[in-house]
Amino acid sequence: MGADRLGFSPGDIFREYRWNGPWRIIDCPYRNWQRVTDPQTNHEGARKYLPNPVNTIHIDDLQDAVRAECCLEQWGGHAGTSDKRIRINGREWIEIPESSLMGPKRPESYQYMRYPVVPIPLDQLRQGLNEFELSCGNQISHLIHGIGWGQWGIYGVIFRIFYDSDKPHPDGQLAAPTWTDDRCFSIALEPGSAESSDRIESIDFLGLYEDFDHNGDGEYREWHYRFRYGRLLDHLGTVRDIPFEATIDSSWIPEQSEPMEIMARITDYYGISRISVIAELPWTRNREECRMYTSRDVPVCWQSRDEQRHSCTIDVPVDLGKAIAARLILATWNGYEADEIGINGLKLLPRIGRNHDFACSEVDIPLSILREGKNEVYTFASTLQHGIEVLWPGPVIKVRYAT
Repeated sequence: MGADRLGFSPGDIFREYRWNGPWRIIDCPYRNWQRVTDPQTNHEGARKYLPNPVNTIHIDDLQDAVRAECCLEQWGGHAGTSDKRIRINGREWIEIPESSLMGPKRPESYQYMRYPVVPIPLDQLRQGLNEFELSCGNQISHLIHGIGWGQWGIYGVIFRIFYDSDKPHPDGQLAAPTWTDDRCFSIALEPGSAESSDRIESIDFLGLYEDFDHNGDGEYREWHYRFRYGRLLDHLGTVRDIPFEATIDSSWIPEQSEPMEIMARITDYYGISRISVIAELPWTRNREECRMYTSRDVPVCWQSRDEQRHSCTIDVPVDLGKAIAARLILATWNGYEADEIGINGLKLLPRIGRNHDFACSEVDIPLSILREGKNEVYTFASTLQHGIEVLWPGPVIKVRYAT
């Protein structure tokens, strides 16, 4: 098991320790995330948020541990914020890397909500109470972003401890996934033994396939899931009861050129998880198809406010004559303060999402406003406050066609 591996993979045995507050809130009515501020900032409004808090988490089992990492629920904050980092128990600072898939500008320049994974040396952790701190540098590209206030936000941190194979753990094997009709497929897990079945608390099914980029790193074909306050979201599904089987509606999952790969995270009553081997599902729908069209020319610092308008282009290269439904999917931060979200100059709705918070939203699109070829998705806001952010890698349009 190499130390360069990040995230969980088949065969891994681990336990997750979740931190999701308490957040230190200063002069702010929004109490579901915590600011991280550049300690060297000279911005008058930023100084009241310093020093950054020292947070604590209790890790009660390091026996048989072989490696550790943390996964952060990271809002990018003020565009251009550089040098994001974490420190454990007062040791040296560890870089929180940016996504290499953001571009063509520097990745810090884009608005995002990401879930980066950072390796933590085991010798920096202790059994019992641990402290961790978060920090950052100033903003880059001051001519574009330019208020000199480095800031990002944290919603939660998962400390993941991996163990060797001697650690008692639940077990099981995925049955071959099967299509139950033209839209739905079934996934089931067979426990490794009656004893393993009795100790299973939950099974999370995860899929590797192409779809909307829920974790904001810029990759569409990947293992699809994200976290909210340490809880798994946007995966294929969770089951808790025998026969440990789930039926998945694939109506809005895009067509796949490769089989979908599926694995299961099996978790027992003691909080120990094991990842199953991978099973494959050939993609064989034939009555309808769903196509996903992604953004290009996504602007840096997509934060519409003070009478600003931002937009990107989505190309729909297929004849829309057989289209039966369409959706716009986009991730936003503070979408509540928009005045207009629209396509091709036509307003779809006035606002979307949450107030000073992250949201992933799906909106039905009237087929009459879509064009074959170039389509423009835009946002506009007049507020002098924060405004709406549209997050990397930008909106997608999904279209379902009769075949």
